Amino acid sequence: MFKKFTAFDQIPKDQQKDAVELKDGSWAIAEVSGDTAALTTSITNLENTVKNLRREKDTFETAARTAEEKAADLQRKIDAQLATGQQTDAKITEMLAKWEADKQKAIADAVALKDKEIAGLSARVTKYDLDDVLGAAFKEAGGSEARRARAIAQAKLDGWTLVDGKAVMKDAAGQVLTTTTKDFFTGQFKKDVPEWYDGSKADGGGGDGGAGGTGGAFAGGQLPAASKMTSEQRRAYIETNGPQAYQDLLTKELVASATPSEKK
Repeated sequence: MFKKFTAFDQIPKDQQKDAVELKDGSWAIAEVSGDTAALTTSITNLENTVKNLRREKDTFETAARTAEEKAADLQRKIDAQLATGQQTDAKITEMLAKWEADKQKAIADAVALKDKEIAGLSARVTKYDLDDVLGAAFKEAGGSEARRARAIAQAKLDGWTLVDGKAVMKDAAGQVLTTTTKDFFTGQFKKDVPEWYDGSKADGGGGDGGAGGTGGAFAGGQLPAASKMTSEQRRAYIETNGPQAYQDLLTKELVASATPSEKK
């Protein structure tokens, strides 16, 4: 749920950083439930871990620069020794080559390890921020576990995305809406695909999803992509062809969007 404020100064100071400005000039913040608070704490812990790893990476890079400066100083000393004939050219070249190779390998290995750890944790943070939030809201609304992945994918097609690490819904113009995940999965979405919810009495029958029998909701008999249908078109298609036909259309679209097209 969201709590609205007419002015930014009305928002508690400790919550101002999480506020989102709406189209009408008002501000909104998410009201945190117990489950959401626990999830937010988990996300914050992961983000802090990522920040710490990045600081460690910066430390490695600083150490590398310091090592290079020491190498330059060593080179000057070696040059001085060469001038006095204390070492041979071959010995100096061999020593410097080995030292440089060992230094570069140690730096590269350390940086690569930190990059890998940061990438893995960043992916986990993104998953917590969007996929897990949407999936949990769908399940809480009575959604079927078997339809969880499709519900998340459809929610993203319908405008759910991340803004400053928070799951929000945007309209076609890119404006942030005040719709909550609970509102989304218990409202029109549930009416459009009731068979995705546990306890649904939808029969699951239907045709092959072709343009035939699409009804008057489709101008000129043209069948839009499943994710592009309006609520009216979606209902008309499901009523005419059955919920399974709509699911097949959505599946084909999701597969097509995830499959790279071949270059001719």
